[in-house]
Amino acid sequence: MFDTAQAVEWYRETQVAEILDAHCGKQVFVITKIHPRDFGFEKTLAALERSLNLFSDLDAVLLHSPLCWPGQCPEGQDSWIEAYRALQEAYLARRIKAIGVSNVNVQELEELRTLGLTTPMIVQNWMDPLHQDRLVREYCAQHHIAYMSYSSLGNQHFSAHGKNLVLNHPVINSLARSRGWSVTRFILTWLLNENVIIIPRSSKRIHIEENSVLLEGFEKLTLEELKAMRFLDETVSSI
Repeated sequence: MFDTAQAVEWYRETQVAEILDAHCGKQVFVITKIHPRDFGFEKTLAALERSLNLFSDLDAVLLHSPLCWPGQCPEGQDSWIEAYRALQEAYLARRIKAIGVSNVNVQELEELRTLGLTTPMIVQNWMDPLHQDRLVREYCAQHHIAYMSYSSLGNQHFSAHGKNLVLNHPVINSLARSRGWSVTRFILTWLLNENVIIIPRSSKRIHIEENSVLLEGFEKLTLEELKAMRFLDETVSSI
């Protein structure tokens, strides 16, 4: 699976499409995301068309966030609901196989449901051991929505704290050492135990190879390990 987006601030969708079309064909599942600056029914359809023209096979499209990030929509943004209606139309027309939303809360998911819109197939949110997003995950479980985690290894904490609180957390390090694992392997295994889809990103071959160990078989954590990890979410403010 490849996860990309139209946001040139963080992604290079065009290069991803070129490489996949040249080397992978239809062997991978491709996700892209529509930026809030392209929200509104007609604008979203036009933005979607750009991605459809890039990829020979585009599987899932998400709205990148219901609300624009500061400074990134200088002309404002149109309704995210209308943007979702555009994705729904493309899905019902079988132009894409799945639709969803990212950076969303329970209230926003409920808004889609009360309006009678197609239930998202995928929710992609920030989740790590110190930010476990439990309410949204519980909602997704109740409504059979696939929950996908980004920044699972703690990168989101840099902006507020200037360091990665997750990879340096003493409890997580202790749990990893007790198994003879790296901290990264333990966190990703914990996420799989929590029924979360993971998309760890790395530019270093050694880390990619280490992460690939997870493909060799599912490691079940003990109840004590799971309890220790779940407790971290409740104490994040004091760390």
